[in-house]
Amino acid sequence: MERNWTYRDELGAEYGPYSREELERYAKEGRVSSGGQVKGPDASWVTPDQAGLVIPMAEPEERMHPATDSNQAIQESLGSKRPKSPHQRILYILLGILLPLFLGLPGINNLIVGRTSNGTIQLVLGLCGIVGMFLGGIFIFPLCIGIPLWLGILVWSIIEAATNTLDGEGRVME
Repeated sequence: MERNWTYRDELGAEYGPYSREELERYAKEGRVSSGGQVKGPDASWVTPDQAGLVIPMAEPEERMHPATDSNQAIQESLGSKRPKSPHQRILYILLGILLPLFLGLPGINNLIVGRTSNGTIQLVLGLCGIVGMFLGGIFIFPLCIGIPLWLGILVWSIIEAATNTLDGEGRVME
């Protein structure tokens, strides 16, 4: 499936590249306007009618644009068939709240589900906050940095655990 078609709307914004089949589907869905232009393999801009695209008679008031990249087009074609994660969301939430509160270890939940960048940042900054609080027993200045840092990472971990529904590969956790 060659992606050699581009759509340009009335305002000049370009979308694509698409395969001919994708562009035809977007036209049927009302995402391609009769006032726009398309460019095919021959590299010349023509109206959708000249390109042989079927556009519905009544265009919706708020028309959606075609997907801006091929990954988005693939996700749209999957629709509700989005793959499910093997990870349990309730375990993700519990680890994201209980480990930081009782052991001071934020980010472990993200590391387990494959969100390694967030998990590593949370874990390193959380440990830096704990070290700052312990050094605060000797010196006052680290305490002034350690407590706010650790509390900020704690809040971040709890909010992320409560609101995130996807694992590191974009699969839905149930």
